[in-house]
Amino acid sequence: MTGVSQPSLESSNLPTYYRFYASPDSCTGYRMRINQNQSTVYVLANYEPFTRIDTPSRVRLSRESEMTITFCPTDEVIYQYSYQTHYPFGTIFFIVINEGNLNSTYDIIIEPIPIDPRLPDTDIPACVRADPTIPCVRDGRLIEGYSVEPTLDFSYTIYNCQNVSANILSVNVDVDVYIWIDQPPPVSGETTGYYFDSSYSVDETFTLSLCPDEGKTNKTLFIRFLQPDNGQMQINAVIKSNAIIKAVELSSLPTLAGSWMLGGSSYLVDSNNITLRCDNYDLDCTEYLPTAPRTYINPFYPVPSVFTEQGLGLRQFNDIVLYENASLPLKNAFQFGLMISLSYNGFTMQFRVPDEIGELTIVFLGRLVDSQGRPLTGPYKVTRRTDPVCVYDEFKKIDALQNVILEETDITTSLRYEYDLLIYSDPYYYCQQDVMSMITFATSQYTLENSSRCAATSDMATYLADPCCSIYASFSGTCEPHNTTLSLLTLQSIDSQRVNDTCTFASCANSVLANYAQTLQTAEQNPCDFAQEQQDSIEDELYTVFRACHASVIPAANCTQDSDCTSFGTGSYCNYRRGECNVPANYIERSFVGCIVEAMPISIMNEVVTMFELDDIRSDKDAIAEFLHTQNQANDCVSYYGVNYWSRYVYEYTVDQFAQGSAFPSVYGLDRSAGITHYDATMRGGFIYKWISWFSSKDLCSRYVKCDWLGADGTLDTTTYNDLVAECQDSPSRPTGFCGDCSTDPTRNCIVAPGATQSNCATNHVCYFETFNPALFHDPANYYPIVTDPNQCAQQYGSCSVPCGYECATPNSCVIQLAPDELQCPQFNGPFDAVTSVNYGSSIYCVFSGAFTAAQCTQSAGNLTQRFQTCGSLSASQCTTCGDASFPVCGCTVTPVECATQAQCLAQKGKCSDSYYFETKIAAYPAVYPKCLVPYGKSDILAATPQCTEPDQQDSPMGCYSGNLADTAAAYCQGHGGSVWNMATTQAQCTAYGYGCKGYDRSQNAILPSTLRFNEKDESQCTAEGDQWIPKFDWTPAVWTPAKASQLSWQTTRGIVPYTNYSSALSFEKFFGIFETATERLQSIVYKSQLLCRVSTSKNALESLTCSCFNDESNDRCFDSIESSSNTILNPCNGITTTNFLNNHATVQFVADSIAPDTCVLVGIADLYSDQFIAKRVFALASSFVTYIPPEDYSVYNGAGAVVGRVISDGVSLRIFDEGVQSIDICITQTLKYDVDQYPTIDFALIDPDSGSITAFGCTFNGSIVPPIDPSETTNPTGDKNNNNQKCCRVPKPESIGTNDYIMIARTDDWETAPFQPFSDSDTRMIHTLAALFLILTVFGFAQLLHFSYCFFIKKEPYKVVYLLFFFLFCFSLIRCIYFFILPSNQLPSGPNVGEYILVVLPTFLYFTSFTIVITIWYILSNTNITMYQNVFKVINKLILVSNSVLYLFFVIIVLVFNFTNENDPPTCGGRKVTSFSNTTPQNVVSILYAVIQALLSLVIGIAFIYFGLKIYRQFSAIHAKDSQQSTQKAKTFTMAAICSIGFVLHCIFIIVLVSVSPSNINFSFAGLLITELVPVATLFITYNQIPLSMPKFVSKTIKISGTTSQFTSGGSGNSGNSGIHLRESVARGRHHNSTSTRDYSGSTSGNSSISRETTNSSNGSNNNNNSSSSNSPIVYLDKK
Repeated sequence: MTGVSQPSLESSNLPTYYRFYASPDSCTGYRMRINQNQSTVYVLANYEPFTRIDTPSRVRLSRESEMTITFCPTDEVIYQYSYQTHYPFGTIFFIVINEGNLNSTYDIIIEPIPIDPRLPDTDIPACVRADPTIPCVRDGRLIEGYSVEPTLDFSYTIYNCQNVSANILSVNVDVDVYIWIDQPPPVSGETTGYYFDSSYSVDETFTLSLCPDEGKTNKTLFIRFLQPDNGQMQINAVIKSNAIIKAVELSSLPTLAGSWMLGGSSYLVDSNNITLRCDNYDLDCTEYLPTAPRTYINPFYPVPSVFTEQGLGLRQFNDIVLYENASLPLKNAFQFGLMISLSYNGFTMQFRVPDEIGELTIVFLGRLVDSQGRPLTGPYKVTRRTDPVCVYDEFKKIDALQNVILEETDITTSLRYEYDLLIYSDPYYYCQQDVMSMITFATSQYTLENSSRCAATSDMATYLADPCCSIYASFSGTCEPHNTTLSLLTLQSIDSQRVNDTCTFASCANSVLANYAQTLQTAEQNPCDFAQEQQDSIEDELYTVFRACHASVIPAANCTQDSDCTSFGTGSYCNYRRGECNVPANYIERSFVGCIVEAMPISIMNEVVTMFELDDIRSDKDAIAEFLHTQNQANDCVSYYGVNYWSRYVYEYTVDQFAQGSAFPSVYGLDRSAGITHYDATMRGGFIYKWISWFSSKDLCSRYVKCDWLGADGTLDTTTYNDLVAECQDSPSRPTGFCGDCSTDPTRNCIVAPGATQSNCATNHVCYFETFNPALFHDPANYYPIVTDPNQCAQQYGSCSVPCGYECATPNSCVIQLAPDELQCPQFNGPFDAVTSVNYGSSIYCVFSGAFTAAQCTQSAGNLTQRFQTCGSLSASQCTTCGDASFPVCGCTVTPVECATQAQCLAQKGKCSDSYYFETKIAAYPAVYPKCLVPYGKSDILAATPQCTEPDQQDSPMGCYSGNLADTAAAYCQGHGGSVWNMATTQAQCTAYGYGCKGYDRSQNAILPSTLRFNEKDESQCTAEGDQWIPKFDWTPAVWTPAKASQLSWQTTRGIVPYTNYSSALSFEKFFGIFETATERLQSIVYKSQLLCRVSTSKNALESLTCSCFNDESNDRCFDSIESSSNTILNPCNGITTTNFLNNHATVQFVADSIAPDTCVLVGIADLYSDQFIAKRVFALASSFVTYIPPEDYSVYNGAGAVVGRVISDGVSLRIFDEGVQSIDICITQTLKYDVDQYPTIDFALIDPDSGSITAFGCTFNGSIVPPIDPSETTNPTGDKNNNNQKCCRVPKPESIGTNDYIMIARTDDWETAPFQPFSDSDTRMIHTLAALFLILTVFGFAQLLHFSYCFFIKKEPYKVVYLLFFFLFCFSLIRCIYFFILPSNQLPSGPNVGEYILVVLPTFLYFTSFTIVITIWYILSNTNITMYQNVFKVINKLILVSNSVLYLFFVIIVLVFNFTNENDPPTCGGRKVTSFSNTTPQNVVSILYAVIQALLSLVIGIAFIYFGLKIYRQFSAIHAKDSQQSTQKAKTFTMAAICSIGFVLHCIFIIVLVSVSPSNINFSFAGLLITELVPVATLFITYNQIPLSMPKFVSKTIKISGTTSQFTSGGSGNSGNSGIHLRESVARGRHHNSTSTRDYSGSTSGNSSISRETTNSSNGSNNNNNSSSSNSPIVYLDKK
């Protein structure tokens, strides 16, 4: 990978190994950089292959940093106790270790660094000291500095612009670098006023671009190397002035890498001249946060250290990974955040007052360059930004990203954090502030009684002293109920004027804004925060079960005989050598899986079942266990008996190399659920702990062997594999058989009876007893006695459960004192087992242990001071100090002594468990030596319990004890505030330790999850907190176990015998990972609950308000989605009671049998506000004649649509995600009044959110249903008692998965059967009256049509225009009749629709058609120029056709418009406002045009009746009538014209009033329809009744019309009041008028009129008097012939 980038590599939480080849053929260095995309990593590098990952030569432990390591030819590292360079390089090995819990992704870039040939020292100018007390540094020369003090200072001077680079290797400890410009560092060793610092863990690499100041010829850098732990140090550094700058575009880097690179590139100076720095994101970026430039500035990612373990230590900020898809990198920009204040759990860290920030100045330090490579240096002024503006389109983009997160099933801490950051993104925040600017709040004080809340404070000491606030104080106290004063926001006013001016649907906006203000008030009290214990308990359950099953199943059970092991399956037997059962590995694995499945809480188990879709075997735990065992197989190195850590895949939790000497032994486990048995103080923070894995490869697994016939010498404990194989297989002394035992313990050496033969072998018995300190594979030769009398074993041999004292077992000790300027131990000339470096006093000592001689010790020391000691000559009390308590540096160690006899064993009485802390050696402190107990200190981590904070201290149930060698002296210990602790040797001493409180330690440090630790609570506090009040130490009585005789047998030599085989076995880590994932999913429910709760208080309302008020295209639909989201997610399980409180108005509880057996479900819970039911159902009709009765506020309905009740409280919305809910217990408090007489029964109901219809449950509250929740005994999250007025009901199983809305209602008793009544009784009677009147007209018209059919088809009479007239009148009456009959029955769809428009609009067109036919005939009859018409019938038809074609074309347009432009349900502001259906814009245009045409047509027809009626009336007046009938017809014509004209003029007015005023009053409509439709139509029906009441007389004549013959039939109708039109006209045809013809026109004319017009033209004395003198004028019709 040399010189290239390896992108997007991924690492789990285990080490990932890499290597690259660094060419040794040229003088080249290398720079390796890791750009981190996700999670945090650290890097270890080595010039040799790694044997253990904690032995690197190069280290980069700072995770939140520019992860860079350089490899230079001058680098020196300690290798085999000496300094060495590794140039030329060859292969370089490195490991990337993921620090977080999530997979990390990163890019690896490795670049060659050309190295100039090394110049002779004579060619490099000598440096000049800028300060006489500080040495100077020559350019490019290696600095090898040593200091016993924690600081080491140098100066470095440049004389022109230079790129100054530094590469500092920490040889043995971490070293930080501070630089001052042109002024020496403080003499006191402080680090104030510096220009630049590099404080990353271990190695430091940096480059600064610097120039002498203007007017000066040089610039001096004063460089201080600082050991942060105030210890001795040695450095290996190079500083050069000709570094090559290679620009890396900041916007091309991932967010993490880009931000971390900005550390140490600048600092900020505020208006008060206070400097704010961010030199190292890993440590000290608190207030000033430079960040990788993005579209939307985001100073909260990377997560500021003030949130993490370096600050508040908040767990919710751990392992945050963001994918900022909406915020792209921004070029040519520099962004930073400035921390103003921070509040958490009542504690406020106020950094500055916003209004007092003033002008800011950024000072760049020359580490950033522009595109031309020019460094950015010097100050830049920063002015405050202009006021933000809400841009709705940008807001919607952020809102859409939020919705994507909310749709996620599993909400992680990262998603929750990302959602919060979206809220603070510029577009979203601007709109939020604009909406809030319409609200005015006031602040009031509220006292919360008996609260456990943290009292608000900004004083750190007060915060740390309050157990209700800090973890630190909870270590020694409990949170007692107390009164807390809270500051509450109260709504003062809403700027309604601005709302009206700014927002559409302003009335709704005002209502929603008021609700939004209320939610902000509620949010002030953090109602959505979950107790951390709720999240911890899920994790505790996981680890508790796994650790318990590991402890109970994996270790072999104790036994004394084979029968003790029969319960462990076929093939199990007692291993007498260990006193434990040999159990097949497969049986143990299956038992472990079964243990987990059986003991795991149902909530976690349910998630596992769901993950693998095991619903069909949910209740069969054996089947589930078998499935999981099969599912989690992997190849491993397996022994047949037992699950052995030395061969299987195991995990070690270990600390970094700098703390291993002070730490307890590492934690080992078959998976990462392993826990610590003794709390380790090195986990307090400041040291890096990591999980590493150990496994046996297939090749290594094949090397776990023994040689049977070699006995104790035939194992890998004493030789190598190759030597063992060679000796075992090829030795000439290899026997064909031997007397011994190989089967009792297959993984240890065979027992071989020396000298025994095949014949006497059976007489030999081996005495087995438990080994106290066994080696891995063998027991020493002759360790187990071989006897011929088996009774000897029990009589003479055995094992004791406790040791019989201690002995000084190390052969020899050699202590060498190093010279003052040395840190390196000398090469030892002889064999040694161990070497440690010990600081004591002002010197460093190298301590060697082993089987060497005094001469070898002296020779190795050379000129250095040395002390040799033979350890065997010392007693146990003298051992660890080499007999000199005043100088406790010694290489001798103490080991336990096994008891040889039963008497010795019983004399020991027993052993106290405090021995662990004395036997386990810490640092150089001697083992089994009195301890110096010291008080706890305060950790640097705010969210941590008291810790042992001093170097080399360890923790114990007694408190901290020192590892400082000076504290071995009792006087020194007591003189420094400590107390001496001696190991208990008797039961009385052990018991005297007393009891202590042991509980979970939730410190945010390296402690393993769910770790128990002794704290300082007293018994009452302990039990109140639910912790364990237990003895601090346990006494183990001495028990002697007699040896067991086992008969030897003759063994055929097999030679090399394998212990293990590489095969498929249970992967414990993979199996644990499944349950870990299930637990994370359960925790994600908590996270999602918290997020949804917070969303429900603001998101929907804010979205709607922003749409309404800041959207250029806003409309009334902005409030369509104002319903609340779920605000809590519960995970109730069968057999467990789960309760949730909803804002003091409701309680939801799932009792033990609420959920189906062996099942857990997800249930989302939300508030269901009663305001949403103010106008839940909106009715409207297509006509404006009548309207439905508007429902009362908060009405609910049955399936028929009848109003059957009223909502009387806020409700509960449950979103059921899974099958399995059998019942739900709900308690609700009544908050709304209602009419008891109208709605006598209180009940709970399931309501359809769309229609408002309900399904009532028939709940009773008089005891027939016992309330599942006692309101007086339950408390809400704020600690207040629930309202005793709550009514409780057990509602049945939900009908389906999805949303179920439950409300408390007051209802009628007939709620299920009550019919729908859209109108009042009086309105219904009027509507039915209208329908009856139209029915009469319909029947009359139908009779006329029957008569017409008879005449036309039977009597063969010619067609008459009156037939068409009556047909249209009949259709009009029929449709109107149908409409008004079905209107009260609720058969019409609600809202504007085509069907109803046809019922309403079509009759109007038929109505107009009928009267246009009459007007057309009247027009012709009144026309004095009638002679111009050659075919009157065609003219009439043509006029009727043309006029009505226009009308019906418009009708079709209306139908099409209303069919294709239907509107959705009208906006109701989420049920808050009563509104009605409204038309779309096209519908409105057509409706208005239709109304205008109606009015105009009505007016025109009315005028036409007046005009043509008058003309016809005048024509009657001009005729000299010869009988009284003519006068009657004249009067009836006038009456007809008057009725119709008045009716249509009033119809015009009626339409205008309906459209403009919309009275929607049934009385008005009834009168209008009666006068304008019923009377005119009835008039036509009566006037032109064609059914004769008596038989008429018929007279037939034939008249020639224009050369044609027309037959006229005249006769009386028998009803003088119903006469037809008689028009007689004589027309002379031809040039000489020699002929006369008479024309009769019969048609449908308006009114009871009879016109008789005579014109006589005489020729040749013809008599043309054809006037009828009959009392009934004949009906004249026009024959088509």
